[in-house]
Amino acid sequence: MRFSASTLDLSRFPVPLAIRGIDFENILRQRKTRLSELFTAADIPYDVSQLEADPAVILEETDAYRELLVIAAINDAVRAVMVAFAVDADLDHLAAFYGVSRRVITPATSNTPAVLESNEEFRRRVLLAPEAFSTAGAHGAYVFHALSADPRVLNVDVWSPAPGEVTVAVQSREGDGLAPTDLVAAVRGQ
Repeated sequence: MRFSASTLDLSRFPVPLAIRGIDFENILRQRKTRLSELFTAADIPYDVSQLEADPAVILEETDAYRELLVIAAINDAVRAVMVAFAVDADLDHLAAFYGVSRRVITPATSNTPAVLESNEEFRRRVLLAPEAFSTAGAHGAYVFHALSADPRVLNVDVWSPAPGEVTVAVQSREGDGLAPTDLVAAVRGQ
């Protein structure tokens, strides 16, 4: 079986190496060790590092916490540019690279905001978008175009019962899931 975004399971990927673990105690221990080395190198006696009231320890704890916040912010920024982790506006911006925008499921009214495609649904279409560039009828292209045809499409299944023949089953997000004729026509017209 060849690669297809429709078979890609991002949850099975390891945590990216760019995302660092966050461990306050480890950061603090490293900072205290370095502080002790600096005092020793400067020939300054320092033997109170275990006292919580030591001003140097208090400063190191404060700086260790700030370092932890910086690492967390960097981790968040890294996640924001990865399709597997990006959400909301970050995912919208990544999708723009592929020319894909989030579907409006229910338009806004004067009383309620619009209901948009969920991050999970949108992420699936973003992953499928490159397959839609094919004109040779790739499996993922059929899935992408069917999912993008109409906001009422919840899910699709695509298979080929015979060479040169493609069947697309459409599940509606409305009612019992049975796709009405106009929805099937919208998918077919895509």
